[in-house]
Amino acid sequence: MSTAKTDTLTARIDPALKQAVRIAAALERRSLSNMLEVMICAYCRQHGLTIPEAPPNAKPHPQDALTA
Repeated sequence: MSTAKTDTLTARIDPALKQAVRIAAALERRSLSNMLEVMICAYCRQHGLTIPEAPPNAKPHPQDALTA
């Protein structure tokens, strides 16, 4: 997934779920926001949802270099 910029998402979540995501992130050596991104992408793949691509003039996300 390529993105030129990130966007802010503010959400309320049950404290137990937040702790579970923090633990998952720590186990994967990821930041909390990156773990959420990974989980959302996995959900989309499992349910056949397409994540729109970035515009052609957008700079690639640094994480994409690791998967290319």
